[in-house]
Amino acid sequence: MDGNRVPPHILKRISNRIMGFVQGKFSAISYRTLEAPLAEGGLNNPSLVTRKYAVDLKFFSDLITGDQTVSWKKWTWMDLKMASSSSRAGTYGGLNPFIQRAYTMPTLLQDRVSQAFATVRLFRLDMASSVPSIAARRQAQLLNHPALPRPNSHTFRKILALKELGMSTVAHLYLPPPRPLQGTGLKKTVARLQEAVSSSSWSIFRPQYSWPSGPDVNGWPNMDGPLGCIRVFTLPKSLVAGRVQKDAYKKTRVRVYMEDYAPVDLPTGRSTEDVIYERDIHVWTDGSAQDNGSSICTAGSAWTSDLQLSDKVMLTGAVLSNNVAEVAAIVQCLMAWRDAHITIHTDSTLVLGLLKGGLLAMERDGWGDAPRHMSRGPSTPLLQYLLYLLRDRTGRISFIKAKAHGDDLNNNMADKLANEGRISGRVFDISTLTVPQGWIDVAPVLCHQPLDYLTRLVVRNRTLAPTGTIKFGAFSDRWTVMIGTLFDKVLDPGNHVERVWSITIPEGLKEVLWKEMNGALVLGHRYYGTRYKKSDMGRACPCGQEMSLGHVLLGCTKYNI
Repeated sequence: MDGNRVPPHILKRISNRIMGFVQGKFSAISYRTLEAPLAEGGLNNPSLVTRKYAVDLKFFSDLITGDQTVSWKKWTWMDLKMASSSSRAGTYGGLNPFIQRAYTMPTLLQDRVSQAFATVRLFRLDMASSVPSIAARRQAQLLNHPALPRPNSHTFRKILALKELGMSTVAHLYLPPPRPLQGTGLKKTVARLQEAVSSSSWSIFRPQYSWPSGPDVNGWPNMDGPLGCIRVFTLPKSLVAGRVQKDAYKKTRVRVYMEDYAPVDLPTGRSTEDVIYERDIHVWTDGSAQDNGSSICTAGSAWTSDLQLSDKVMLTGAVLSNNVAEVAAIVQCLMAWRDAHITIHTDSTLVLGLLKGGLLAMERDGWGDAPRHMSRGPSTPLLQYLLYLLRDRTGRISFIKAKAHGDDLNNNMADKLANEGRISGRVFDISTLTVPQGWIDVAPVLCHQPLDYLTRLVVRNRTLAPTGTIKFGAFSDRWTVMIGTLFDKVLDPGNHVERVWSITIPEGLKEVLWKEMNGALVLGHRYYGTRYKKSDMGRACPCGQEMSLGHVLLGCTKYNI
C-alpha cells in the first residue's frame, strides 16, 4: 500500500489502529520502537505512514533516474514546471524546482505529484552537493542557479536574453555563443556570472579533490548531471525545503517559499610552508584487536616511521574490530603527518580497497545502507573522517601494500606497537571525530535507490534506535554490572540484541527478554482482569513482587510465559 489519494490524517488513523493491534492493549512500547531494525532493538515493522513516505521518495527516485524521455516522466516534469515560478507573483514560470531556485505551489500539482513533493520537501531534499562532478557543474542551469546570488530584475532579464540566444547552462558561459552578443550589457552579465560561478563550489575550473597517487586509484565517479546531486535528509540549507516545510504536509493549501541559498565554498588546504621534511617519509601502520567483533573486543592502533618516530593508542568510542583498528591507524597517521610528503605502508586489504575507489563510491552512493551500529566493519563516521583527511592535505601521499608478519622489520614493529597500544591505556576516542562542513557529501543519495532501502532510510532518520534510549541504557548498565560481578566479564548487551530472536529458547522467553530490554515487560491482557488486581500495568507481578526479568527467570509460579 502506497497511500495514494489517502489523506494523511486518515492514513495515520489506520496506522494507529494497526499499531494498537500489534502492540497489544496494555503495551508500554511505542510504535516507533517496533519500526526500528532488529539489531537496534526493534521489530523491523514499519508503519503505513513510513511506507507511504518511502513510496513517495521512490516516485521521485525513479523520476530522476534513467531515461528522461519516458512519457510519465515528461508529464511529471511538465506538471512541476507549470507549478514553479521565479517569484511569489509567478513572474516567470517553467522552472525545475529540483535544480533551480523556485517558488512552487503544491495546490497546482496533480494529487500524486503533490503528495510526493510534500514528502521530499519534508525530508529536506537538496541538490547542492558539496562535491559535484564536473559534468554536473557544466550542465547546471544559469537561470536561478542555486549556488548563484539571487538576481535582481535587471539581471534576470539579461539571463533570459542569454537563454534566448542559446546560453542556458554554466558550460555556455565559457563557450563561443551560438549567436553574437549585442551590446555591452550582455557581455558584462556574462562576465559577472562567470565570476560568481568561479567563486563557488560549482566552478567548472575548480579541480576535484586530489587523490593519493598510484595506478589503481580511481577518480570521483561522474554523476549523470545535476539530478545526480540530489540528496535527502540534508542540512537546513535545503533547496526545496523552505521555512514552512513541516506545515506543508499538514495543510493542503500552503504556499511554500524558498529561503535564500547560501553556498558553502570548498575549503582550501593548508600552506605548504609548514612542511618540515622535504623528502618523502615512510610510515608503517597497523591495527590489533582481541576478541575480534565481539562485545568485549579491545583494539589498538599504531604507526612507526623511518625517522624513529612512532605512536600507539587504545581505541574507544565505537564498536571495535580488527578492521576498525586498521582504518583508525591510517586516520591516526594522517592526523600526525598532515602536511608532510608521506608513503604509508599497510598490510590491510580493506584499507587499500577503500583507497582505490571504495570511499569515493560510498560517497557517490550516499554511504550506502550502513546501519548506525556496525559490528564488524568500520563505522560510517570513521570512514567519512578518513576521506576528509585525505582531501585536507598539502603534501603528497601514496600507499604501498606490506606483507603481514613477514621480513619487514618496520611493519613488524607497527604490529608490536598496535598490540601494546591495545592495553597501553592511552585513549583515542573515535566518537569525537567530526568532519567540517563542506568537505564531504554526507547525506543519502536519492537516485538509483530501491524501495526497501528508502524504507530503511526513512526509519533510520525518523526514529530513535531503542538501544539508544534511557530505558535500554538502564537495562544495559544493570546487566553489565551483574555479569561483571558474577563472571568477571565485560559484556555490552547492545551488541547482542539481534541474537535474541535466533537463540534456541521458548518463544515466550524471547519476547520477555526483548520487552525487558525496552523497559516494557507487560503481563498480558489476562493479568488486567478481575482475577489479578496487583499487576499495576506490568510493573508488578501477580504474586505481588516487582516485575523484572530476574524475577521471571527465578521461576515465579504466578507468571506464565
